[in-house]
Amino acid sequence: MREERGVLPVVLAGDMDGFWNSVGRDVPKVGLRASLFHPTTGYSLPDAAALADRIARMETITSATVQAMVEDYARTLWRDRAFFRLLNRLLFIAARPEERVSVMERFYTLPGPLIERFFAAKLTFGDKAQIMMGRPPLPIIRAVGVIGTDPAWAFARRVAGSSQ
Repeated sequence: MREERGVLPVVLAGDMDGFWNSVGRDVPKVGLRASLFHPTTGYSLPDAAALADRIARMETITSATVQAMVEDYARTLWRDRAFFRLLNRLLFIAARPEERVSVMERFYTLPGPLIERFFAAKLTFGDKAQIMMGRPPLPIIRAVGVIGTDPAWAFARRVAGSSQ
C-alpha cells in the first residue's frame, strides 16, 4: 500500500552515567540528545510531549533546573525501560536475521491492549511475562547469552566475537 523509510534509534545497551557525563550540563538536553525515546520503536514524540508537560509544571525554569529535571527523568526512564533493551538484544543479537520475522509474527498475536501498552512503554509485569512465555522463536542458548547485566557493550563484543 505504501512504503516508509527512516532511521530511528534502537538501543541495545548503554552507559547512562558515561552518557550524561559526556553531554555537558550548560544547556538542557532534550529529545534524542537526552536519550528520550522508546528503546524499541525509536519514537520520541510521546517522551517529548511528557517532557514539555513536566517543564510547564516546574516552579522555577532556568537552564540548571531544567537540565537537572531532564537528566533525572531520562535516568528514570532508562531504568524503567530495561526490558525493552533486553528485547532489542534478543531480536538483533540473539536472533538470526531469518528468525526475526517469526519473533515479530508471534508478538503481533498477543492481545491488542498489551501491544498498545508496549508502544506506550507502559508494560505491566504480566505483559512482560506474556511476551517472554510460550514457545520461543529462537534457541534459549542464544537468548541467555544476551541477558546478563554486563556493563555497556561488553555483551555485544562477546557475541560479535562468536559465530551465530
